[in-house]
Amino acid sequence: MIKNLFLEAQRRRVWSVIASYAIAGWVAVQVLSIIPQAIGLPDSILTLSTVLYLAFFPVVIFFSWYFDITSEGIKRTPNKGETEPAKVGKLYWFGFAGMVVLSSILGFYGYQHAISQIGNNAELVKRENLSQSIAVLPFRDASSNSDQLFLGLGLQEEISNKLSTFAGLKVASTYSSTAYAAKYTDLSVIASKLGVATILTGSSRVSGDRLRVRVELIVGATLEVIWSQSFTRELVDFFSIEEEISRAVVNLLQEKVISDDDFIIASKTENSLALTLYLQGREKLRLRTSEDILEARKLFEQSLALDSEYANARVGLAQTFLLSASGHNSLGNLDPELAAQLAKENIDVVLSRFPELPEAHASLGRVLAYRGEHEQALTHYQQAISLSPNYATAYVWQYFSLEALQRSEQAFASLEKAYALDPAYLLVIYNYALAQQELGNLTDAERLYNEILELHEESPLSHRGFAALAFSQGDLPKAAIEYKNALTKSPKSESYRTALLSILFQVGAVDIAKSYLVNKEWDVNVLIAEEKYDQVHALMEQKLILSENNKWLVYEAAWYQYLYGDMNAGSQLLLENNSQFSEQEMFLPPLCNPAMEFAYAYQLNDDLAKATNLLQGCRDLLANAETAGKKSEAQDYLAARIAALSGQPSMAIDRLQNAFDKGWREHWSKNDPLLVSIRDDKQVQEIFSQIDDELNKAKTAIEDNFAQ
Repeated sequence: MIKNLFLEAQRRRVWSVIASYAIAGWVAVQVLSIIPQAIGLPDSILTLSTVLYLAFFPVVIFFSWYFDITSEGIKRTPNKGETEPAKVGKLYWFGFAGMVVLSSILGFYGYQHAISQIGNNAELVKRENLSQSIAVLPFRDASSNSDQLFLGLGLQEEISNKLSTFAGLKVASTYSSTAYAAKYTDLSVIASKLGVATILTGSSRVSGDRLRVRVELIVGATLEVIWSQSFTRELVDFFSIEEEISRAVVNLLQEKVISDDDFIIASKTENSLALTLYLQGREKLRLRTSEDILEARKLFEQSLALDSEYANARVGLAQTFLLSASGHNSLGNLDPELAAQLAKENIDVVLSRFPELPEAHASLGRVLAYRGEHEQALTHYQQAISLSPNYATAYVWQYFSLEALQRSEQAFASLEKAYALDPAYLLVIYNYALAQQELGNLTDAERLYNEILELHEESPLSHRGFAALAFSQGDLPKAAIEYKNALTKSPKSESYRTALLSILFQVGAVDIAKSYLVNKEWDVNVLIAEEKYDQVHALMEQKLILSENNKWLVYEAAWYQYLYGDMNAGSQLLLENNSQFSEQEMFLPPLCNPAMEFAYAYQLNDDLAKATNLLQGCRDLLANAETAGKKSEAQDYLAARIAALSGQPSMAIDRLQNAFDKGWREHWSKNDPLLVSIRDDKQVQEIFSQIDDELNKAKTAIEDNFAQ
């Protein structure tokens, strides 16, 4: 019987119709799994299509058994023994309609069941996420004078640090949580921005020696309060309160019973005033201006004066020393070597007592990086990250060291991780924007600088970023204005003052530059601007006598000889001091200084082997940057110098043109001895002439703006 049924189905071509329907339906489902997402249609379309595809199988079977499609229309399939298709009777049409209705009913209920199951799964996912993610917002200042913000920030930071030690619990960073809390009032928006399901918020105030804290745990999507409690303790019980709150949150979200032994408090103080001073110092440290760093340093020192064993305050003090070191990206004028030594002394004390403190390991890594020991620094950054996987600052500092080691791809991956962990943290956004700028993603860089301005309006870093972006594109007036804005927000910042003065001297706006001078460090630049080159060399000789064995001062003196004096004298200065520079110091990006100037010195002295080795090191630096996707006017200028010294004039001219087109505007380029082999070329002379024209226009624009 089954064999006969199979043969009859084959005669009626049922199998071929079913196969065609199955293939066509499968293709349609595959297409619908892609198209709705691409054009923004809801995912339920795929669910509906799949259910209907399965539900209408009986209709296809019924139709293929009883009907044939012929040139004369739809006919009834002939029964066995009949030779021609017959006219379809009403009974067959009623049967077909019944099958369609039955399949439609099956499809409707099947679709409802599928949607219900998807909803149940989504609810399970939601519940799972609820137990896995939280953001702790700064506790509102409930004091009568509104002068205890530091307390709420301290509670937020300590609770976040405690919660982040529990596996499976995603804790949003304190920096981003603080930034979004200041920007948005809607907790559901904050939860969405931070990618968390729950929000911990509350208020705090100190009255006398009594600390009062009110706390609420809220579901971000619905704003449902799932737990609330009030605490009143002595101020010295600050750590006990944040420990109680942390324990309650973990118990609620992960359905665990947390005991006292599950919390390891690395550092605390029994002195309420020491605690208060520390929390105030942390608040200042977040703002990252020169003035706030100095204030934070004083507060940490006062805290330690009251409790010398307070490790958190000692780590904070070490970080202020590092941030106060002078240099290109500095916030102070402390000698870098002294800053590193002072920081290390404090960190060594902390690690001797609390070897599991991630902030201490990260800070020690930064100390080593200041000394050029980047490989050793990476070890401590990794230790900090293993102890605190959400520690974004460690990833940023790791990025700096990887960049110094020319491991650009790994460096950018580390910075991307920091941005994913802490997308609103000032330090992270700024460096991520700079990295995007180096990659040529100028629109993304500008968007990120605007984000800094929006989230951290009081910070000068947005202006610093806009200035760097404008400078890289040759817009010197805008760069000067932005550095002026940054200096307005942080008047004690030598970094911003130096950057502004560099531009003013570059365009020849000497009178304006003089109004920003606070010491004699720029006397050489004033003399250069006034074209008093003999006095420049005499002044540099005096500085060399007073600062014996200062290798960077020697390099500066040699460079001025190259540009405005005797090239042989400059070369001799360099060659007499070549052993003072380490290999890492020799190849500094983006212009590979001082290796390029040394290579030229060796060429002048016919030591071609050493010159070739240095040029190869600079080629490697350039290749590494280009392989990592970096694009800048400085890279093109470096390529032009390498080509010129390597006897490739055509390539040198092309790369020099590219540098100018991208924004290269350095006034000393026309005197650059490394380009002497192409200096007389007509195209090169035109480039130098265009640079002079651009600088004159920039000078006029700056003078007009600064006069307002």
